Amino acid sequence: MMVPPDGLKVRISISDPWDFYTENGSVATGRIVGVSEGTSCLRPEFKIELDAPLKQKELAAKEVFARLRHRNDTIDLLSSGERVSCNFSNCPDEEWGRRQPEARMGFIGSLQLEFL
Repeated sequence: MMVPPDGLKVRISISDPWDFYTENGSVATGRIVGVSEGTSCLRPEFKIELDAPLKQKELAAKEVFARLRHRNDTIDLLSSGERVSCNFSNCPDEEWGRRQPEARMGFIGSLQLEFL
């Protein structure tokens, strides 16, 4: 399993929820600044520093955490340049349940490495 190194540029395509898409547009860009095992070594969590903050109501996030969404989405697939489906949030997976609902931001989309 090949893990994308820190610092790689990524493109995030935002698909859902609709109001999040409407407020932020369909695409965000950033770079990977950390990779952790998350809740499963098969489903790592990518910490992404955004080029521009994403907003949801009163919240603004300068970084998001991405977790692979489907079994057939793998790190190898992401590393090869393919787009993979992800769940995104403004906090690591382990913190999600401890945050108040009004302090949580989440959306669905896809992640793809940007090759220069």
